[in-house]
Amino acid sequence: MSNQAEHGWRFAARDPEGKRFTGIVDAASEGEARRILTEQMLSPVSLEPVAVEEMPRVRGSADPHALAVFTRQFATLVDAALPLLTAVEMLAGLTTDRPLRGALRRVAKDINGGASLSDALRAHPQVFPPIYVHMVEAGEVGGTLPQSLERISAYLEASQALRERILGAMVYPAVVLSVAVLAVGAILTFVVPVFGELFKSERIDLPFSTSILLTASQMTRRYWPIMLVAAASVALLVRQVVRSEAGRRWVDYLALRLPLIGGLTRKAAVARLTRAMASMLHSGVMLSDVLLASSRIAGNGEVEAVMMGARDSIHAGSDLATPLAKAEILPPLLAQMVKVGEESGRLEEMLDKVADFFEMEVKAAIDGAMKALEPALIVILGLVLGGIIAAMYTPVFDLMTSLG
Repeated sequence: MSNQAEHGWRFAARDPEGKRFTGIVDAASEGEARRILTEQMLSPVSLEPVAVEEMPRVRGSADPHALAVFTRQFATLVDAALPLLTAVEMLAGLTTDRPLRGALRRVAKDINGGASLSDALRAHPQVFPPIYVHMVEAGEVGGTLPQSLERISAYLEASQALRERILGAMVYPAVVLSVAVLAVGAILTFVVPVFGELFKSERIDLPFSTSILLTASQMTRRYWPIMLVAAASVALLVRQVVRSEAGRRWVDYLALRLPLIGGLTRKAAVARLTRAMASMLHSGVMLSDVLLASSRIAGNGEVEAVMMGARDSIHAGSDLATPLAKAEILPPLLAQMVKVGEESGRLEEMLDKVADFFEMEVKAAIDGAMKALEPALIVILGLVLGGIIAAMYTPVFDLMTSLG
């Protein structure tokens, strides 16, 4: 088989509802093709290698901001009645994000070959997530593609704003802790040894804290390569554990129950989940597909399991509010608002209000945490550096007193 042929696999697959899909997926092997389809929540029925035009392979995921900008521009062009192929080709040449540009070029090729927009997007799950594809497909079926693209863009922008707010809150403590580690390392490596030589030449009886500090300095200077390797090994081990299924479940369990972190994690998960659900419902996606596609967006395995359980309950004839009310990890407000939305026929509006509320709650929680964290970090840093200085200078003061 040629190397070109390995890049494409013509597939037939079914979603959890039994709906059949066909198309070409960009993959180097059959195993990779099956993995991509599974990530799109599709069960492969058949896979056949096909020769595709030699094009740069799509590697990595698109930058969320670049994807949001593209979607906003795409909605404008489609609303202006520009042909899909022309719009995609035009925007592919404008975007500077390499994964997005590569995916758009392949999407344009698939559309030119007769594929629908949603099927062309579905072949690139690393760039276009399931919620994106579902909303585009609903817009195609309902004849409201420009409106669906506008809602996708609004969802991506809101999601990106929430992500940046959370990541921004983590920058300050990370910088402070990094500076503290570097400062302590520099003191132990360059400053403490000078005092150690002074204490040794003067034969001073050292207090316990000073002895501990000198021992730490000697170990740091002597074994720093081993310490760096050990730290890197621990970091890699933790990364592998977190990426494993069992480790991910453990992290997700703790994330919802740890003091301070648990409340913020729960609010952020509900904000992401409800924003995605509201956007998809506004676009006309069926509730069952909404729960399936949006459950993974919450970013927590336990919340995902609750939403999948709610989906099973709906299939059994239940409403959505009942299983949500039974889930202890979800705030009661969510079930209450969902119940009101189902009874009034305005579920998507209620979910939008829930998303607005919890996004504000996340912002307030982050602002409050930062106000409390800043003085706490300063105090901790002061205690560490002050303790080191005290341990070094106490023997010096004792020596000066004895000489005096």
